[in-house]
Amino acid sequence: NIWFEGDKIWTENMYGKNENGVGVDSLSFTTSSRFSGLQKETEDKVKHYKCVCWSERVIPSQHNLDNLLTTSETIAIIQSTPIRVLHRRSSADRLRHILKAKAVKIDEHWFELYISTSAGTYVKEFVHGDMGRTRPSVSSILDCKTDIVQLDCVGIQFNG
Repeated sequence: NIWFEGDKIWTENMYGKNENGVGVDSLSFTTSSRFSGLQKETEDKVKHYKCVCWSERVIPSQHNLDNLLTTSETIAIIQSTPIRVLHRRSSADRLRHILKAKAVKIDEHWFELYISTSAGTYVKEFVHGDMGRTRPSVSSILDCKTDIVQLDCVGIQFNG
């Protein structure tokens, strides 16, 4: 159940009362300018991810992955609005950055990818390429179909 009291929205499963450990204390209506300010703040974040990826081609060695994907130098990428979000976002090309990357071979076709990105980077699309809409992508760097099967945000760094 949800009910309103003034400008607050309350739910029956208040924080601390939900046996699953998830709940809402209260919600408030806000202005669009406040929301825009929150969005602006997110542009200064660096996000750190762990990805589990699959490569169509055999990965010859850890050394090969290091040469192709491991870097401490910033990689500029261009991301067209991903196909999966085109219904809710305007179509545009956006400059994003992979700040560093480390690939770790699991077996012949599987590897973990640890990356740090600028806020707003579509990580799934950076891995599989989104049919050429993200340039470069892990798929284009490895020159084969590459997919991501697990994506975990392992940290967020606020700058500023």
